[in-house]
Amino acid sequence: MTKEKITSESPFYKVLEYWADEVIEHEKRMPEFCTEVESNRRITLKSGMQVKITIGRNVHEDNDDD
Repeated sequence: MTKEKITSESPFYKVLEYWADEVIEHEKRMPEFCTEVESNRRITLKSGMQVKITIGRNVHEDNDDD
């Protein structure tokens, strides 16, 4: 299966799915005791608004206020 190329024109859900797949692949290579694999993405929108996205498992329980 060939991965679809993600560009700045890709629908946002496709970008999120792509990033999630990267985290899943990374999890597969980690030892079992590593249970909190996450990916932090920071992007700046055309308007200048900055966005921080954390992708992983149970991230909704994290109160990261930075």
